[in-house]
Amino acid sequence: LLRAVEDLFWKQHDVREKNLNKKAISKLLLKLYDDDMVEEASFYAWYETVEHRMKELANDFIQWLHTAEESSGEEQ
Repeated sequence: LLRAVEDLFWKQHDVREKNLNKKAISKLLLKLYDDDMVEEASFYAWYETVEHRMKELANDFIQWLHTAEESSGEEQ
Protein backbone atom coordinates (compact mmCIF):
# COMPACT_ATOMS: atom_id res chain seq x y z
CA LEU A 1 0.00 0.00 0.00
CA LEU A 2 2.79 2.42 0.86
CA ARG A 3 4.50 1.68 -2.47
CA ALA A 4 1.26 2.47 -4.28
CA VAL A 5 0.99 5.81 -2.46
CA GLU A 6 4.60 6.58 -3.31
CA ASP A 7 4.03 5.70 -6.97
CA LEU A 8 0.91 7.86 -7.09
CA PHE A 9 2.82 10.91 -5.90
CA TRP A 10 5.84 10.37 -8.16
CA LYS A 11 4.16 9.19 -11.36
CA GLN A 12 1.13 11.48 -11.44
CA HIS A 13 2.40 14.99 -12.15
CA ASP A 14 -0.84 16.76 -11.18
CA VAL A 15 -1.06 14.89 -7.85
CA ARG A 16 2.61 15.58 -7.15
CA GLU A 17 2.34 19.28 -7.87
CA LYS A 18 -0.71 19.81 -5.65
CA ASN A 19 0.01 17.45 -2.76
CA LEU A 20 3.71 16.77 -2.43
CA ASN A 21 4.52 18.52 0.83
CA LYS A 22 5.25 17.44 4.40
CA LYS A 23 1.81 18.31 5.72
CA ALA A 24 -0.06 16.34 3.06
CA ILE A 25 2.22 13.31 3.33
CA SER A 26 2.04 13.32 7.13
CA LYS A 27 -1.76 13.55 7.07
CA LEU A 28 -2.00 10.67 4.61
CA LEU A 29 0.39 8.45 6.55
CA LEU A 30 -1.37 9.27 9.81
CA LYS A 31 -4.71 8.30 8.26
CA LEU A 32 -3.26 4.96 7.15
CA TYR A 33 -1.91 4.43 10.66
CA ASP A 34 -5.06 5.53 12.52
CA ASP A 35 -7.27 3.31 10.36
CA ASP A 36 -4.95 0.33 11.01
CA MET A 37 -4.28 -0.03 7.29
CA VAL A 38 -0.51 -0.14 7.77
CA GLU A 39 1.39 -1.49 10.77
CA GLU A 40 4.25 0.39 12.41
CA ALA A 41 6.85 -2.12 11.24
CA SER A 42 5.68 -1.66 7.66
CA PHE A 43 6.11 2.11 7.89
CA TYR A 44 9.67 1.69 9.16
CA ALA A 45 10.55 -0.90 6.49
CA TRP A 46 9.11 1.30 3.73
CA TYR A 47 10.90 4.39 5.04
CA GLU A 48 14.26 2.61 4.96
CA THR A 49 13.86 1.80 1.25
CA VAL A 50 12.69 5.20 0.00
CA GLU A 51 15.41 6.77 -2.13
CA HIS A 52 14.07 10.16 -3.10
CA ARG A 53 12.32 13.22 -1.75
CA MET A 54 9.54 11.12 -0.21
CA LYS A 55 11.93 10.17 2.61
CA GLU A 56 12.38 13.83 3.49
CA LEU A 57 8.63 14.43 3.32
CA ALA A 58 7.79 11.40 5.47
CA ASN A 59 10.45 12.12 8.09
CA ASP A 60 8.17 14.11 10.43
CA PHE A 61 5.60 11.31 10.51
CA ILE A 62 8.25 8.63 11.10
CA GLN A 63 9.73 10.66 13.94
CA TRP A 64 6.26 11.09 15.45
CA LEU A 65 5.59 7.36 15.08
CA HIS A 66 8.84 6.51 16.82
CA THR A 67 8.01 8.89 19.69
CA ALA A 68 4.46 7.55 19.97
CA GLU A 69 5.76 3.99 20.06
CA GLU A 70 8.23 4.87 22.84
CA SER A 71 5.50 6.62 24.85
CA SER A 72 3.18 3.66 24.43
CA GLY A 73 5.89 1.30 25.63
CA GLU A 74 6.51 3.39 28.73
CA GLU A 75 2.82 3.32 29.70
CA GLN A 76 2.69 -0.47 29.76
